[in-house]
Amino acid sequence: MSRTFDGTEDAGEADWTWVGDRRERGVGRRSVLRAAGAAGTASLLPAGTAAVTGSAGVGTASAAEGSGYRFVSEAAVPNPTDVKIDGTWAFAATGDSISVVDVSNPRLPTLADRQPAENAFWEDLKLGGADGNIASLAQDADDPGGILLYDTSGPANLERGRLYRAGEGIHNHFIDDNRDVAYLCVSDPFTNPRVVIVDIGGGLSDTDTVDVPITREEAANDDTVLSIFRLSDVNPDMAAAGLNPCHDLFVEHREERGGRDVAHVCFWDAGVVSVDVTDPTDPVALAHFNAVEDADVEPRSTTEFYSRYIGMPGNSHYTRPTPDGEYLFVGAEAYPDPTGTAIPEEHGGIKVFDLSAVGLQSPLDPDSPRYDPQSPAPVERIAPPEEPEYGALRTSHNFDFSDDGSRFYSVWYQGGVRGYDTSDPTDITELASFLSPNGNAFWEAQALDLPDDDPDARYTVASDRNGKGLVVLELVDEETGPFGTPSATDVKDSRPELTDVFGGTMAQPFE
Repeated sequence: MSRTFDGTEDAGEADWTWVGDRRERGVGRRSVLRAAGAAGTASLLPAGTAAVTGSAGVGTASAAEGSGYRFVSEAAVPNPTDVKIDGTWAFAATGDSISVVDVSNPRLPTLADRQPAENAFWEDLKLGGADGNIASLAQDADDPGGILLYDTSGPANLERGRLYRAGEGIHNHFIDDNRDVAYLCVSDPFTNPRVVIVDIGGGLSDTDTVDVPITREEAANDDTVLSIFRLSDVNPDMAAAGLNPCHDLFVEHREERGGRDVAHVCFWDAGVVSVDVTDPTDPVALAHFNAVEDADVEPRSTTEFYSRYIGMPGNSHYTRPTPDGEYLFVGAEAYPDPTGTAIPEEHGGIKVFDLSAVGLQSPLDPDSPRYDPQSPAPVERIAPPEEPEYGALRTSHNFDFSDDGSRFYSVWYQGGVRGYDTSDPTDITELASFLSPNGNAFWEAQALDLPDDDPDARYTVASDRNGKGLVVLELVDEETGPFGTPSATDVKDSRPELTDVFGGTMAQPFE
């Protein structure tokens, strides 16, 4: 019998879990959260005291000899989460503010500006806009909930723009890089995960608050919302299952295919939906892939819900196409129970999909004369790192490419920052990794491609979830470590409650 998970804990049911067709004793909601834990929050150490290794632990991807990361510097930015690079400027979401760091000299990064936001929990940051001068923060809470714009024309002197208030937590969003359009990930309720596409034209002209309706009924007569794309438009059963939130998305402009714009949207266990958003008022699904087999099945118990929601398989969390648009990297985020009792003891890795099957003239609509049901095929996988041990959280989080696509930089929470050779996305080689002896966790890695005065240098900027700030690393053609390794105590002691990492939207089921 199928039971709908509604956020409550039924007496007698929460202590059971389903294995195949039989029930076994499991754990309740609080036990799941205690067991799963999450990313570390220890501070970054001073320069020269972090572990730098060249070892891998990847799946079909291999490890390179004679290369590694060199610690360069760190910038004292308070509690950074998302970080994005524009030229020689690093923009970071810092909880109750936005911070800007001048990284033109990687050995001496300097805090150039910091501007307040409204309240706290502003953790997601994006750059874009028709003129390339918009920085946007998203707040994963309902006070006010939404996105807040800043004018980056003078990076060292940001000017605040409009607040687009959604009234619900926005866990992630995206700002188009060739027009003034924002895409908001909305998952309240979990049975209606969706992307709300918003016109932010004129959003830097004043500091007004604009209310954004987030349902189709509310948006019917609203000029701000251009359209709303829902998972139920593609697969109603997967939406109704109630454990497939809209977690993140990336929008690419495909000049080689007539200047089309494609949004790749992560719907957790329901996988990825590629959507043609060339006309943002009329999004059209092109492909749906990487969904798990039971993504359309409602959990039969509270424990089963948490096991599937927090653990593998599935958990499509973040995605990014290669700069040439030929491949799509999809990361899974999973929070295993170190004992393997409550949640499968498996961390999330990164899959690589061949996008050639995503035909922009073949919408995912059986009634269309151009219907073509082909889906992208996985061609490579980067497995989560094997170190540090001691129950560390080593799941994939966010990642980035160098401008030419030949280098790929990812973070794995306590598994550190890692650099890869992706010149051939079907045959990836790990080049370097950077760990902390304190077991601290990283949230974001970004490529820092400097101008022509330093063409051979390859730098990575990474953010520590709750540490001192931003770390600057250099990828070098020599072995650099190991410099040290985390102790069992340091790693285990740095795993806070799971709700600290999930944020407001994704933590709804735990409330």
